[in-house]
Amino acid sequence: MADFRANQAAVWLLLCALLSPLESSHGRQAVEAGLLEQAERELFAARHRKAAELYAAVLERNPEHAHARYGLVRALLRDRRSLEAHTVADEGLRRNPDSPPALAAGGMSALRRGDIVRAEALFREAVKIDPDYHGGLQGLARILQALSQYKSAESLMLRAYRNYPNDPDLMLAHADTLKGAEHIAALERVLPILDPQSDEALRLRGHLAFDRVTGDKILRRLLSPYTAAKIKLRLIQNGPQRAIGWGVNVRLNDRQSATLLLDTGASGVNISRKIAQRANLASVTGASTMARGIGDDPAPTAYSYLASKLKVDDVEFADYPVSVFESAATESYDGLISPGVFGRFIVRIDFPRGELLLEPRPEGEPKNSDDLTDVGPAPQGFHRVLRLGSLLAVPTSVNGAPFSLFAIDSGATVTVIDTEIASMSASVHRDDGVSVKGIQGEVDKVSTTERVVLRFAGFQQDNASLVAVSLSNVSDSLGIGLGGVLGMPLLAQLTVTLDYRQSAVRFDYKK
Repeated sequence: MADFRANQAAVWLLLCALLSPLESSHGRQAVEAGLLEQAERELFAARHRKAAELYAAVLERNPEHAHARYGLVRALLRDRRSLEAHTVADEGLRRNPDSPPALAAGGMSALRRGDIVRAEALFREAVKIDPDYHGGLQGLARILQALSQYKSAESLMLRAYRNYPNDPDLMLAHADTLKGAEHIAALERVLPILDPQSDEALRLRGHLAFDRVTGDKILRRLLSPYTAAKIKLRLIQNGPQRAIGWGVNVRLNDRQSATLLLDTGASGVNISRKIAQRANLASVTGASTMARGIGDDPAPTAYSYLASKLKVDDVEFADYPVSVFESAATESYDGLISPGVFGRFIVRIDFPRGELLLEPRPEGEPKNSDDLTDVGPAPQGFHRVLRLGSLLAVPTSVNGAPFSLFAIDSGATVTVIDTEIASMSASVHRDDGVSVKGIQGEVDKVSTTERVVLRFAGFQQDNASLVAVSLSNVSDSLGIGLGGVLGMPLLAQLTVTLDYRQSAVRFDYKK
């Protein structure tokens, strides 16, 4: 707790003014209640650092206060101070192992560490003890969302909202179950709660602006027939000797062609402003967010546009959202495209042959992408993936250690392991001769490992060395610890089949 003391002068002055040395029990409770009310107000406003100071002040006075500990862990994680959050959460479980707030705080900490199994167990125990505790319900819902149990996750979120209706996170979850004007009104009720300068307010303003413009318009409509398609990919290189990945030729608004890197780690369609202007895409005024990823530079602002038509070979869509930010493009390609764009199909990427194959689903075209279901067992030959935002992650063992989560990323020119995960089972050495770059620029500290054996989805790969970088920025944004990235040096040897509706993947290796 020493990390908080230097930041609490104002809080302690308040305490000294209110309390005497002979403070009564009633007086202590009143002050704690006042601090908790202020801390919650700061937490809900997304002023996470201030909220952490206030919650820490309560714990200094009363280390057994489980609700304050839950709030402190939540504030620290949102403030990207995961190591401090882990310490606070672990102490809470030692002090109050049967307290739902302590269990939920432990669950959040385990989730940020990437330990999905332990996180789920802790959240379930919290809900078992108190079926109405919002922290346990909300945490378990996040686990189920990652496991593609969408209907069950929504049900838990709505239960949490009914028990804690002033929490902006739960208010947003409730708003996402509504349509049209009701949806907009529910979002508008959240915005005044947030600090206008916070990332959360920026995202919500962008969300509102986009929904107001698009209204009830059906986005991402498939105009072409729902039939099998084979799309030839284009090899993208950075110089004659260095392949980056495979590209897709895209036509925007029947005006502008672009070569987009096929990137399983991307979300939707992302291009530069120059391409957006040439294609005469419609700007969605006021709709923007931060494009977060690998790199140590500030996250670039991504602006929302709409393409009236988007065509890839013979596959054509209408009213397709496009994200525009400069680092989406390089000298070698004009932007990024996720295979999830074709997610109504079963998507097969034959990396060795440079082909993208779209196969209609046996049951026919999905009618409504908004229908929530709980996916069943993975189809035969497939393995379940976890959905972490736009990322698809597979449980991966490093040198026989317990599984951590590795993202499938065809936009990565190297396979990367998180430095902390690597150091648990391999030697790691700083290597200034290796560079790693993402949409947030260069990574400042890059290391390499000695021998690392990766085991995932029935495969095993023996690596003499891997690139190691801290993935804490990505993990902080997700709220879930990411152990590494399966990049093109590995994927280039495989055919990868993605079933986005079933959240499943199949890897095939052809000698």
